[in-house]
Formats: sequence, C-alpha cells, structure tokens
Amino acid sequence: MEKKLGKAAYIYTRTPEGRQLLLKARYRAMSNKFVTKSERRSVWK
Repeated sequence: MEKKLGKAAYIYTRTPEGRQLLLKARYRAMSNKFVTKSERRSVWK
C-alpha cells in the first residue's frame, strides 16, 4: 500500500516491513529528545 499525502507517505504498520519502519521512527524521535539544542544569538559587530 503506497499512498502519499504531500511529502508524507502512508505506511501500513500491520506488516513486518511497516512495523519495522514505525519502530525506527519511534527510535529516532526518542533519540532527538536527548540532543542538546543549539543556542541562537543575535550579535551586531
């Protein structure tokens, strides 16, 4: 099942392939919480 909505794609998660993609996405989302965010500064010279 390969339906697309803009740049996103529908993934059927009841198949082994879809389940694997879902687990990878969850892992990436979880690891992003532990990355320190860069600080934005406005400096005029």
